[in-house]
Amino acid sequence: MITLERLLNVTIYLGVFLLFISFITFVIKRGPDLLFFQFGISLFFGAQIITGIKFFHNYGFSFHSKLELLIFIFYVIGIITCILLFFHFQNPYRIFLLICSCLFLTGSNYYFKETLNFSKKIPKQNKTFLSTQDDSFPKEVRKFSEDYNNIIRNDFYEIPMIPTELQITSKKDSSHSTSYLVELHNSENEITDDSVQLTPSDRFYVLLNKQKTKISKIVYEGQNFFTFTVTLKALNLQQEPEIHNMFLEIDKRRAMNLLNFEIKAHTKEWKVIFKSDSSYSNLPITFTFEKRTGKV
Repeated sequence: MITLERLLNVTIYLGVFLLFISFITFVIKRGPDLLFFQFGISLFFGAQIITGIKFFHNYGFSFHSKLELLIFIFYVIGIITCILLFFHFQNPYRIFLLICSCLFLTGSNYYFKETLNFSKKIPKQNKTFLSTQDDSFPKEVRKFSEDYNNIIRNDFYEIPMIPTELQITSKKDSSHSTSYLVELHNSENEITDDSVQLTPSDRFYVLLNKQKTKISKIVYEGQNFFTFTVTLKALNLQQEPEIHNMFLEIDKRRAMNLLNFEIKAHTKEWKVIFKSDSSYSNLPITFTFEKRTGKV
């Protein structure tokens, strides 16, 4: 089966082979075969550029350290110098551009490949889909977590009943074998006497698609109703007409002290289900955000 990784490897090997042929013709003829050389360089550098694209597609452009920012700068410089190679410069400048392209692209690609290989090995070793390092999580998951936490800090900081933040972990749950847990936890410096304390039974799951690159479903089971409000804002759904009507209906039933009900709503991208069930005292609130078919 042809995969992107195998295609990249074949491209790199073919590029190196053509460069080797060019070197042989240089030794035999005392002059380089520019056709082999240029074609080989194009394949070799092209494969390295694609590897970088694959890396940023998986992890996004969120730079968590100065090293990552430096690697990105190297990668961009490598691409620019590679493009300049195909302009008609004099030989000394072309050699300088070739050396720069080789150094910057090869250096940045070493980091990309090590990171991609590391994230592949982690699931097999720990029997979890993701490592415990934030960098290894898909960008959509990290964005959801960051947006959720920012909303709590910026929009709800005056409400003591929401001292919760999302903490991404890679724990595997037996009831959701294809998911990893996104934990809700109390920030110690924000806990007050009026705070809603989260119990160990409160659970917040993010399920991935088959490729483990995007969110397919978000599930919450617990006691904190405000978690639903924050999740709506984090997914930017609060202005959707269907969701707005759903929220009003939930608010009306809660005001009437109705504890057992289920309400569903749909948007272009999500199917949303909110359920209140008083028979489960530990988990009276359950809500699910599921990506609609074709949106995952």
